[in-house]
Amino acid sequence: KVEDEIPAGLEYVQDSLRFEGAEPNPIELKMEFGKVTAAYLDIMDTKERSIIFKAKVKETVKSGEEIVNKAIVEDTTNQPLEPTVSIKPKEPEVKPEDPK
Repeated sequence: KVEDEIPAGLEYVQDSLRFEGAEPNPIELKMEFGKVTAAYLDIMDTKERSIIFKAKVKETVKSGEEIVNKAIVEDTTNQPLEPTVSIKPKEPEVKPEDPK
């Protein structure tokens, strides 16, 4: 099972959740109450599988403020894994309008 709670400062982009990779496909894939969940039947190999979704930075986040996203990956035989990734959003670049 994979769980990924959307961190404060990010907002899930509606209908962006999908999976990629080797079979078996997830038997459950959902975004509910701020958490992405993917559940699989028994996986007996080490092939790569990905759960993909989009999130946007909320306007309330200050430039340079760190946002940490942590997922939890559990199976029936190993200790849970907790992969993390951090981002520091920057102010969007404003390009001058093209004079015509």
